Amino acid sequence: NVHVSKQHYRMPEKELLVLFLAVIPLALTLVHKISLHKVENTIGITKHSTREQIRETKVQRWKTRFNLKAATNSAIPLIDTYDYYYYGPINIGTPPQEFNVIFDTGSSDLWIPSTNCGLFNLACALHNKYESKNSKTYKEILGIFEIQYGKGSAEGFLSQDTVTVAGLEIKNQTFAEVVQQPGFTFVQAQFDGIFGLAFKVLSNAHANPPFYNMIQQNLITEQVFSFYLNRYRDNSTAVGELVFGGTDPDHYTGEITYVDISSQTYWVFQSDKIIVGDSVVSYYSTPTLADSGTSLIILPSNIAKIINLSLGFDAKGLIDCNTIGLPDVSFLIGGRYYNLTQDDYILKDMSSGILECSTGFGGTKDFDVLILGDVFMRKYYTVFDFKNLRVGFALAK
Repeated sequence: NVHVSKQHYRMPEKELLVLFLAVIPLALTLVHKISLHKVENTIGITKHSTREQIRETKVQRWKTRFNLKAATNSAIPLIDTYDYYYYGPINIGTPPQEFNVIFDTGSSDLWIPSTNCGLFNLACALHNKYESKNSKTYKEILGIFEIQYGKGSAEGFLSQDTVTVAGLEIKNQTFAEVVQQPGFTFVQAQFDGIFGLAFKVLSNAHANPPFYNMIQQNLITEQVFSFYLNRYRDNSTAVGELVFGGTDPDHYTGEITYVDISSQTYWVFQSDKIIVGDSVVSYYSTPTLADSGTSLIILPSNIAKIINLSLGFDAKGLIDCNTIGLPDVSFLIGGRYYNLTQDDYILKDMSSGILECSTGFGGTKDFDVLILGDVFMRKYYTVFDFKNLRVGFALAK
């Protein structure tokens, strides 16, 4: 079981959730868990700017990729930071060097900071850095890495080493040692790097993502990983879990309902209708992504505006925290309705010391696509089935 974490690109207010992981092997069941611990998000630039840059990168990729017009399970327990993002630890090298990463179903590369970064690179200086000279299993390979962000790029070079996540040792995993991060936003980020879980075609490194190598090296019995996310609690309480190799029935109820994905790029499928209360606000087939790296539910801006106005959110996406009796918002996916109540889509934030309530629905003018981020995934346990090319949902518990 793996607990997850995430941050965002250019999304509206509360975008990404990050998962914190700590490995707890369960010898009898061969289940490996990583417990997540809360990291308070008190710095505005982390809360907003980093999310915006990550989201901006994804927007550009989505527009390009979709040609859009405008048994042995390994588990990681997760804790989220005020519903912003989830992250957790992995180890690279022999002996292991630990890094905190966002587990992102919206990208495909693994990258972490390198000791080769510049002397005056503050983002690098404030985070864990990989030192290849200290690893007996390091392999030098040729290759330059670059991933574009909204206001710059993360740049570096490719390396290979053993990557350990949730007790699974992935040998000869290609990853990027980043020597340059864009702007000041990554200085305050509470994660070191990104652990991509989308398909290989999206890889800037043109290498197998870690999950591919888990399969090829027979580390898992089922070609499946699954997410359980929950709301922020406190420093010591695990509130999420990422499972490699199956699902965790302790975290969902009822049957898992699946929908086929439409391409091996992102985990993208079709949704057919969006309803607020008794009113249909969208009634056409929409490309839809399940994205653990996005905090909000993102919709075309016109649809998001209709939903938020219907629910009583103001122009800034805020609402009186004492509001009651708001209607459900429902999504029709694969013939099943998935309902969100106001407890699901109103985000409560105490990071500034004052309770603030805001919308879980964000809009974008860049593309016609629906992104089901952590607001949705907290309500519905989410299963990513690599072998059968489908995504499944069940009511989380």
